[in-house]
Amino acid sequence: MTTSATLSIGVHPSSLGGYGQGLRACGRRVAETSKLQCQLCGLPVAGDPHFFFRNGDRRQCDAGNLLEACPACVLVQGAGRLTAAREILPIWLPEISQRGLNRLTSSLHERAYTIGLPVDFSGAPREDSPHARQILKVWAGLLERWILLREQAGIRTVTDVVDICLAHDPVRGTCPPRLTRGLRLLHRGRFYSGGRDVYPMFITRNRQSGATAAPATPLPASITSPSASPSEPALAAGAVG
Repeated sequence: MTTSATLSIGVHPSSLGGYGQGLRACGRRVAETSKLQCQLCGLPVAGDPHFFFRNGDRRQCDAGNLLEACPACVLVQGAGRLTAAREILPIWLPEISQRGLNRLTSSLHERAYTIGLPVDFSGAPREDSPHARQILKVWAGLLERWILLREQAGIRTVTDVVDICLAHDPVRGTCPPRLTRGLRLLHRGRFYSGGRDVYPMFITRNRQSGATAAPATPLPASITSPSASPSEPALAAGAVG
């Protein structure tokens, strides 16, 4: 097993299970599953499929090890990608599972697309509206959880997470238990293939096929309300090593 493949599991172990804390495969083989649905989060996948590796080893491409997946779920195993820092952002969000976060962000990206807002939130919408403001408010709430992780644990990028995992377990790169309780990987609305961002094309194909994202998991009040407190204690910087 390659270092990057092993590391991807260690960075977010709940990608392979976790009893409600992460992504769980449906257990069906690729050939038996609709090509229009992610086998991990259930969201639509139009066009060429991307693959999630059950055991994290990208060298094992037999059908039993492959699950058709959306970009957000593929990127849970993406810490070893050269473009990882542009595609995913580590955040502290114990209130929502990784699966729930992926469904939420995919829905946000699609809604941003429909109002002319860049799906990576790098610009302004075509016009101001309550709908646009709500989308941006939710996204800002998620970014605040990145700030929480950065300020209290010194973690800025997935590279920092990788370094912590290797320091904790130099052989497999497993993540410290204290960190995995709330670590989530936020899809930033980008997915690079062949040196270019193909995520807007992915959303366009979904829209053209009529496969729109299902309603997202509602955000806890602690994300959008400044007066609310996270459901878990603040992350201690000394607890992640």
